[in-house]
Amino acid sequence: MGGYTTDRIIKSGHVRTITMRRLCNGIGLLVPAAVVILGGHAGCNVPVVILAFVASGAFTTFTYFGYSTNIFDFAPRSENLLP
Repeated sequence: MGGYTTDRIIKSGHVRTITMRRLCNGIGLLVPAAVVILGGHAGCNVPVVILAFVASGAFTTFTYFGYSTNIFDFAPRSENLLP
C-alpha cells in the first residue's frame, strides 16, 4: 500500500522522487523512535506499551520505500538481478 501511494504521489508531479524518498525515510526512522520513547513513558499500562511497539514496527516499514527502493532508481535495467 505504501509503495503504491508513494508511486502515485511521485507520478502526479507534486514532489520529486528524491524528496519522497527522504520523506519516507524520515517517517520510517523518526516516528518509531518517538513512539518508543512515548511507550517508555506509559508506565505499567500494558496495552499502551504494546500498541506503541506495534506502531513502531508499522512505521519502520516506511524506510523500505525511502531507502531500499533507492537502488532501483540507480540501476533500473538491473533490477531483476538485485535482491
